[in-house]
Amino acid sequence: MWKKLLLVGVSSLLFMQPAFAENYQIDPVHSQVHFSVPHLAMFKVRGVFTQFSGQIEADSQSKTIQSVQGNIHVG
Repeated sequence: MWKKLLLVGVSSLLFMQPAFAENYQIDPVHSQVHFSVPHLAMFKVRGVFTQFSGQIEADSQSKTIQSVQGNIHVG
């Protein structure tokens, strides 16, 4: 699941405008966090987290990602 979340975050950077900012906040209105777990080796139970946040820090000089942080409220 984390690989999918990271892949979505990184791939979204590829389609941005030429101006390269240093900090990006994940937009909770236009983003979703889904998961699925196997149950009885025959079914997948799917769910969604509704409260989450995240941030991507990038270096504007080298145009590389410095860090990706995500928080999911589960309680």
